Amino acid sequence: MKKIIFAMVFALVCSAVFADIKDDARKAMDVIGQSVVSAEAVLEVSYGYDGSSSTSEVKIREDATVVDDSGLLVVPISLVSAPDDEEVQSSTLKSLKVRMADGKQIDAEVAVKDTDLGIAVIKLKEASGVKAAVPAKGAKAEVFETMLRPERLGSFADYALAISFDTVVSVLKKPRTLYIFDKSDADYQGGSPIFTPEGKLFGVSVSMKMSGKDDYVLNCVLPVDDLLSLVEQAKQ
Repeated sequence: MKKIIFAMVFALVCSAVFADIKDDARKAMDVIGQSVVSAEAVLEVSYGYDGSSSTSEVKIREDATVVDDSGLLVVPISLVSAPDDEEVQSSTLKSLKVRMADGKQIDAEVAVKDTDLGIAVIKLKEASGVKAAVPAKGAKAEVFETMLRPERLGSFADYALAISFDTVVSVLKKPRTLYIFDKSDADYQGGSPIFTPEGKLFGVSVSMKMSGKDDYVLNCVLPVDDLLSLVEQAKQ
């Protein structure tokens, strides 16, 4: 009987806590929605196989996160780099545009690439009125804490904002502090933003190359303080 009562109380407490998180998330949607946008690139890719070669245009769309009011955004490096294919010989970035939350399209250029982390910083060519995400500087999370993972749906859904609740399942301390989330293997690609329930930028997902007996790529979350160091490089 005591076990049943404990289980019922535990369920009620968890339900109340999750309800608070959902309320905070709803309040934060406007703030998050201004800083999580959609970036589209066109790459001219050269392929070579069996002694012959060909060229084709590749269009890619990824989410981007505005991280500085000067118009700096974080994106997956795959948006602005050659596809990971052994037949690819070279690639040229032909165009890069960012679709803002209000639907306005702005040209952008690459500022910094970090191949180890799998992310890049791009810069808008016109940044008046841009609203950057508020960073949760110094923020740390423990196992079982819940965070928000927003994304922009495609043109089929008019680029609507969608938000998922994800849970921290592990905290790595070496070689640097990194967070593993419950959906890291399936859904996290480089550059996906992670927010606190209050709407502050907690970090971004990265594809971290881990060295050891076997090379391994770990999908995890880089804290915002480390991200801001990369942003400072892009400003120089």
